[in-house]
Amino acid sequence: DPPVSSCQQGLFLPQLVAPTPADGSRIMAEVNKELAIRVKAQATHSTIQDIIFSGPSNVTKHRDINNDFVIRWTPVEDDLGDQYPICFAVESVSGSSYFQSEMRCVLVEIRKKQIKATVTCTQSTMKVEVEKASFFGLQKDHLRLSDPSNTICSLDRFSNSTHIVAIIPLNGCGTQIEEDQDNLIFKNEITTTDDAPNTLITRKHLVEARFYCQYPKRGNVTLSFSAHRKNITVWEKGFGTFTYQFEFYQNDQFGAMFDPNSYPLEFDIGNRIYMQIDASSSVNDTVMFVESCRAAPYDNPNYQPTYSIIENGCKVDPTVQIYSPNDRQFRFSMEAFKFIGLHDQ
Repeated sequence: DPPVSSCQQGLFLPQLVAPTPADGSRIMAEVNKELAIRVKAQATHSTIQDIIFSGPSNVTKHRDINNDFVIRWTPVEDDLGDQYPICFAVESVSGSSYFQSEMRCVLVEIRKKQIKATVTCTQSTMKVEVEKASFFGLQKDHLRLSDPSNTICSLDRFSNSTHIVAIIPLNGCGTQIEEDQDNLIFKNEITTTDDAPNTLITRKHLVEARFYCQYPKRGNVTLSFSAHRKNITVWEKGFGTFTYQFEFYQNDQFGAMFDPNSYPLEFDIGNRIYMQIDASSSVNDTVMFVESCRAAPYDNPNYQPTYSIIENGCKVDPTVQIYSPNDRQFRFSMEAFKFIGLHDQ
């Protein structure tokens, strides 16, 4: 590469900024709990492009919606008591030239699982159950979620003699929403403090039980002409589900749905088919986006070739009409067609 006009960090060379950990930082991690190291870099004369890293074999890198990087690692039982270096540098590009930030290394020390908890994710809530015996520093009256101001956020409602139990709406109790390109992530925490439970600050040591629910943004729905299907629920890594429903309607008013008992439906070639995809999720500030819609002669989403109707959110089939959708519903129609060859559907 040709010489660069300046080697000052933050111009062409990426400059690492908060919340990136300092070089030489010691980070505590727990067995079977995911560790996330956030890395952020800035450059005014080049574009941040990638992160280069080294570490244990199952370390992965991700990029969130703010174009910051996250290095993720989940230690296993065999890692207990060991220390692992994770090193990283951020890469940027300007024209045909590439630039790297300084390299930083952190030392990750693996300890036993400190707090025993289970998290259950539904379409509208997070449920966390923490064993009281594992929550050291526990004071019965001094436990709270991130925002305990609403009575539904009280930990007294569901807790019992052995477990702290919280059922938290995805939209409340101080839950924070993060996202990357593939997932929505809802985060909250239970803390214990020596101060009064409803104060906003403390100057004494806290014990925190942080938890989150992760939901994939993308899901597949399918409906066959030969049998009516119930709601199709998409699972991904056990983190949670959103549910979608796919129905056929009799006209462009989308008032009268075809009776499920009338399946399989029959259409003459060229007749218009009216369809609606409905998202039953009630999470605020989320919008359903139909990324792609394809037709296949068999009830197999992996069958090739398929006929594209919508791709990347844009109409591909020339007969497609899209009707004013809202955040929860997507309505569209197209003219009926037949696959060439020996296909009945």
